[in-house]
Amino acid sequence: MEDYEKRLLGVYLTLSLAFTAWAKLFGSAAASPAGAALFGSLWLGFVLALSLMEAWVKFHSPLLKKGVGFDVGARVFRCLNFIEAIFALNMLLLSGFCFIWTILAAMVTAQIGHMTPALSKLGSKHAALSLNPDHYEAEGREYLISLQKISKSFKPPWSGLHITYVLMDFLKAMVLPFYISICFSHTLEASL
Repeated sequence: MEDYEKRLLGVYLTLSLAFTAWAKLFGSAAASPAGAALFGSLWLGFVLALSLMEAWVKFHSPLLKKGVGFDVGARVFRCLNFIEAIFALNMLLLSGFCFIWTILAAMVTAQIGHMTPALSKLGSKHAALSLNPDHYEAEGREYLISLQKISKSFKPPWSGLHITYVLMDFLKAMVLPFYISICFSHTLEASL
């Protein structure tokens, strides 16, 4: 994990756990399910904005080289998956286990543990093959040369891995609204 990723995740983890602790310690009975609904809504927004929009739009830009798009995508989705795990953790702390949460957590675990690392390496290989190190300044050149060396020994993952990842994100986008609505109904019950 790179320094910028550690800082980004540290900020999300700190803020989210502070909110969760506040909701658990000082909030009313309705605060926990409302907080879980908030994290579910944020998660849904991230999936819709990044997985189902940014990734698609990025590759339709005529000015963006595909290799750069692959490198950016690998970085964005690596961070996205860890932020999703942070949201899932806070949802668990606020509302406990439920079947829908288990499905969401299983998908994120599969993505963090296997899919994103393999797809990131594949993206790096595409970047290494399609970009010329001579077109970059020193830092970019060194990075690209290191990608080219690493990618020579990389064995591509199963060809259906990317479509499986995308389908999982579509499934998250369908399941999260159900989770959010359940949390809102618990919030209403607790506030009555």
